[in-house]
Amino acid sequence: MASKYIIKHRNLLKLIRPSRICLASQNRLIHTSQCTYNEDTPTPESSTPVQNKQFALSFDEYQTLKKSLRNKQRVAGVPFAFAAITGSSMTMAYMYPDMFDATPESVQLVMGLDPVMFTGLTGCVSGLAGYVLGVNLFKFFWGVLNKESAQNLHARDTDFLNRLEKYRFQEDSKFEDDYYGESIKTLSDYRQWVRTHQQKKTTSEKFKKQADEKLA
Repeated sequence: MASKYIIKHRNLLKLIRPSRICLASQNRLIHTSQCTYNEDTPTPESSTPVQNKQFALSFDEYQTLKKSLRNKQRVAGVPFAFAAITGSSMTMAYMYPDMFDATPESVQLVMGLDPVMFTGLTGCVSGLAGYVLGVNLFKFFWGVLNKESAQNLHARDTDFLNRLEKYRFQEDSKFEDDYYGESIKTLSDYRQWVRTHQQKKTTSEKFKKQADEKLA
């Protein structure tokens, strides 16, 4: 009698055991073994809730904002580059006022170079440094004046880069198939990028398996 009672009790527990459920997009409840839990819903294995990532920017809005900011940074870097070149040229002209009028015998070399050549070289380096400075200064002040947008952009950037790192095929050192995801502009581009790297991974594993079989 006791064993029958225990078996009946176990069957009853199986019937009333709560199922794992998740809320569908149209407020319908569906039973599944792989649910996406809400932020306040703990998993059966742990009492710690799983945090779903919610972004204020959609993927298209993120790409648009990122492109707009990048273009503005490039434009802002141009004046700084010209200012740096001008400042460098004026400095060299002040330090070597006779570099254009001096005869070849009286030319004073600068670090073993002709003053005109050295002026051109320092101008290029100064222009590049000025451009980089302008780009970063614009991004800094844009972030200060647009804190909310900057935070949303940073959150999206972090998530996007983590996804690229997760799905990127790391063993190929040729940097083919858009290794850094620079060509990704839409969700369709992202999916195609993921498929390409998954195919490369599958092909690599297939060749490795064949090589191991030959060695065996």
